[in-house]
Amino acid sequence: ARISVISRTGFGESSVLTIIPTIRINKENGADTGDSTTYGLFAAYTWRISKSLTVGPGFGVFTKLDDGTKFFPVLAIDWNINDRWNLSTGSGVGSSQGTGLTLAYKLNQDWSFALSGRYENLEFRLNEKGVAPGGLGHDQSFPLVASVNLKPNKLFNVSLFAGMNWFGQLKIEDPDGRKLQETDYDPALLVGVQFEGRF
Repeated sequence: ARISVISRTGFGESSVLTIIPTIRINKENGADTGDSTTYGLFAAYTWRISKSLTVGPGFGVFTKLDDGTKFFPVLAIDWNINDRWNLSTGSGVGSSQGTGLTLAYKLNQDWSFALSGRYENLEFRLNEKGVAPGGLGHDQSFPLVASVNLKPNKLFNVSLFAGMNWFGQLKIEDPDGRKLQETDYDPALLVGVQFEGRF
C-alpha cells in the first residue's frame, strides 16, 4: 500500500519546486504493519530552458525496513520532442520507488499512449511463519510497461497498463541482515490500473 501527495510551487515564470512525500507499507501476508512501514520524500527543482524542455536536479530519501536510510540523486526532465511526442521522468505507471523514464505519444486531447521503464528495488517484511521469521525480502527487477491513458479534464487521469518484470531477483534476509537465500526468477507479467486526481 502506498500513499503519495504531489506538491508543486512555481518561482517566477521558469522554475518549479516539486515535493512528493510518500508512505509505504510493504509486507508479506500476516507480517506486522508497524514493522513494514517506511517513509520517504522526492524533491526536484526544475527550470524551463525553452518552451519544449524543462530539466533540473532532484533527490529521493527513504527510510528502510532495517532502520537504515536510502538516498539517491535524480535528474528530472520533461521534453516535448514535438506536438505529440514527450520524453520525461516522473512517478510513472505502477511505480514503487524512484523515477522512471517515459516516452509518451499524444493521440488527441484526451487519449495518449506511453512506454515506461525503471529499476525497482523493493524490500518487504516477512511474517513469523517462514524460513526467516520477521526478516526481510528484497525484490529487484526492471519493469517495462505500456499504458493507455485517458485524461478527460485537468483534474482527473486514469491509466491502464501492462508489461513485464525483467531480470528479477529475490533475496531473503534474517532479522540480523544475514542473507539466507537468493534466486533469479523468470520474466513476470504485470497489469494494473492507476487513478490520479488533482485538487
